[in-house]
Amino acid sequence: MPLAAHCDLPAFEQLRCEGVRVHAGADPLPRLNIGLLNLMPDAVLAATERQWMRLCSGFDDAVSYVYPCSPGAYERSAAAQAHIARYYDTLATIRERDLDLLILTGANPRSADITHETFWQPMLDLVAWAQRCACPVVCSCLATHVVVKALYGIDRRRLPEKCWGVYAHTLLEPNHPLVQNIDTGWHAPHSHLYGVTRRQLEDAGLCVLAEGVEAGVYVAVSRTPVEFLFLQGHPEYDANSLLKEFKREVRRFNDGLIPEFPRVPAHCFGADALETVAALRVASVDAKTNGGSVPCFPEAQLEGGVRNVWRTSGGQLFDNLLRLIHEAKRSR
Repeated sequence: MPLAAHCDLPAFEQLRCEGVRVHAGADPLPRLNIGLLNLMPDAVLAATERQWMRLCSGFDDAVSYVYPCSPGAYERSAAAQAHIARYYDTLATIRERDLDLLILTGANPRSADITHETFWQPMLDLVAWAQRCACPVVCSCLATHVVVKALYGIDRRRLPEKCWGVYAHTLLEPNHPLVQNIDTGWHAPHSHLYGVTRRQLEDAGLCVLAEGVEAGVYVAVSRTPVEFLFLQGHPEYDANSLLKEFKREVRRFNDGLIPEFPRVPAHCFGADALETVAALRVASVDAKTNGGSVPCFPEAQLEGGVRNVWRTSGGQLFDNLLRLIHEAKRSR
């Protein structure tokens, strides 16, 4: 699916440079209007736009018009506030877009009680609007936990340690239309402190499509295939997204914000990269203990060893979803 550059959001040109089909102007293909509620932190605000837009660009039978939106620029830097003010819809204007799909991103959890998050009510108000309009909703990570709590009474549980890395999953419902042409050895990144289980979801009448031995639930769906798609993993992530997260955690250790050097995301790096990380750990701990110079993070060296083994399957999941939405729209 071509991606429509309907404004001068920098993400469009960046995706075009990647080779994504992006164009401006009229197109004879039908259009799908997609809202993107972006709740991610400032450091990855723009990257999150690109990642989800990329996922929406692979279906060939329609043009994707993706409209980022925000509940407001609260707790944002001045630069992020300016970006949102210039390029984003408000939660009022996004309702005027005649959406065919709504995507809710994750966010960094700030409260043990999810109902105390600042975005709790604005997100649920938008979901209620989408339900009234019969607009399908994709819920990512923390958004999944918000929606299943509010609509199904499912409480997330804090994990013994953060689920962080690239994990294998098994298809549980291989004949479901959303997972057609996806291999059963389905790898995807996870990055979450809390989780919901297969049993919790199935007891609420939801259908779990993919689950991993280590990571647990990856993809679940409402029994009506295009009402809700729930993700605990991140099919949208770039190859280096977990590396960037690891770099931020190492910086937090160096700055004294966390007491221990962070563990490495699971199944993310090869043997050579792990040796590099081990040396970084020794140097970082020594600098903190003895007051020496903080070592430079070897990002370029580590980045050469990471591979995106989830893009094809993630793209196929979204192609399947957009095809179902497109066919339902044509039949109305």
